Amino acid sequence: MESMYKLRHDESKFNRIVVAHDMTKIEREECKRLVSEAKSVTEDDTLGEYTYRVRGILEKILKNKSAN
Repeated sequence: MESMYKLRHDESKFNRIVVAHDMTKIEREECKRLVSEAKSVTEDDTLGEYTYRVRGILEKILKNKSAN
């Protein structure tokens, strides 16, 4: 697991492999809810100064400076 980053930079057929966390149906639904909540908060930000993203497995919504 420590060398998973090597797959992304590999020149062979393995550079398209994606490894994701194995979540139960309830965890996936919670994750989708958090993502949609983060999107709506980002859209409601009138200044457009921050973007909101979900980090980690069902962790929390983080406030990041917008690149725009």
